[in-house]
Amino acid sequence: MLTHLKEKIKSREREIFIVAVTVLGAISIAGILRISHIRSLKPEIKLEKGAFSVPFKGGEGETAHFVASKNGTVYYPSSCKAANRIQEDSNKIYFSSGLEAEKAGYAQSSSCSY
Repeated sequence: MLTHLKEKIKSREREIFIVAVTVLGAISIAGILRISHIRSLKPEIKLEKGAFSVPFKGGEGETAHFVASKNGTVYYPSSCKAANRIQEDSNKIYFSSGLEAEKAGYAQSSSCSY
């Protein structure tokens, strides 16, 4: 019985191969279409540089721990000497945390650590 089945498979080997390739191709195409559909449903994320850079207006008990220049790319601890070189009136912006400064697009200064 097994030899009879082997002979049948051997005689239709070409047709079995074509059907298998066709089925695998159809499954692959369906998967690619499904992935592209899922990606099209995701909203596009837009990052705006400096979106969170608001001058710090501290109330009672609030202090700015980090500062940056509006035109710069790094932020400094407020106790850093380099932070004192930023012009106070027009160019200095304040952050209450390093994370807030990083969300605004600034990188931590390598010259001053906290």
